[in-house]
Amino acid sequence: MDYMQKPLFRDLTAKIVAAEVSIFRAMFFNKPAEQGVLINWHQDGAGGWQLSIPPKVTVWTALDDTRVANGCLQIIPSSHHTLIPETGDQLSEDERTQHAPDEKRLYLEMEKGEVVLLHNWTLHRSETNNTNRPRRAFSVCYIDAATRQKTTGCAFPRVFPTYQPISDN
Repeated sequence: MDYMQKPLFRDLTAKIVAAEVSIFRAMFFNKPAEQGVLINWHQDGAGGWQLSIPPKVTVWTALDDTRVANGCLQIIPSSHHTLIPETGDQLSEDERTQHAPDEKRLYLEMEKGEVVLLHNWTLHRSETNNTNRPRRAFSVCYIDAATRQKTTGCAFPRVFPTYQPISDN
């Protein structure tokens, strides 16, 4: 929990998401050595989550060095402008051909401990790990604390105390 509550993340989410912030989901990704699964092109903000306010940002942290060979994150730059999948969160073959052609793909090779902020409509994917070392990551999707699950009306747990900006000093 301490990691998700870092002052830097608090400051970023206050500027990008809302003054009061909750966590929609936090996930650990594990691509074991010489295995792991292919994660197809998708948008985290799609998929019928039934949220009253769409999620905006995920903080994705590399727990190991990420390279093409071990299944690093891949994105399509500027894809966050449009919610694409007609059903679910993964692109159909036709949608992939149109919105995620290979020539637009950007590989996010990162060092252990580096962080990337992803808009929840950014198209992204990862391939299997073809190395003899694991590739692990941790992601947190921050949402406006006013967000409710539409079918139940339930709120999500707030993650930060009242917002105090990081000083410029």
